[in-house]
Amino acid sequence: MGLAAMMPKKKTISRLGLCLWLITFWVTSAAGAGQALSVQVKAAQLRNGPSFLAPVVAVLDYGTRVEVVTEQNGWTQVQAAAGGGWVHASALTAKSLSLAAGKTTAVKDARSDELALAGKGFNREVEAQYRLKTGGAGYAWIDRMAQFNLPAAELVEFLKQGGVVPPGGPQ
Repeated sequence: MGLAAMMPKKKTISRLGLCLWLITFWVTSAAGAGQALSVQVKAAQLRNGPSFLAPVVAVLDYGTRVEVVTEQNGWTQVQAAAGGGWVHASALTAKSLSLAAGKTTAVKDARSDELALAGKGFNREVEAQYRLKTGGAGYAWIDRMAQFNLPAAELVEFLKQGGVVPPGGPQ
């Protein structure tokens, strides 16, 4: 028998390749689905899309258990008692957390905005170094702005008026 007779036909290779691709796609898209996670920040915003610009549909408190639906670009689509939506992955942990009297774990945990800054490499040491380089730059106005609590609808309208479009398109 010649070498050509022993080679699989093109049709067989493409079917095999397609099957392998489908199995790989199914396994990777299902990774994490159905997994239970806990909110590890004081308050995590549940949004209607995988973007910080997407409207907030609910707020999930520390320790709230959620079930993973899917994951996308650092965002996790979850189902919780408060409903379904998207939470930034940095606000979730696989640990089972609970808030109990006499425990101090909730006090030591970071807020979601602190986690976002830490993810970008910003922390107290970086802030101190920046102050030294800038001659003691004051953060009073930044701290004051951080206290503003604007409704999500106003923020979305402001961004639309400014022509700001979130990555992945409008929500």
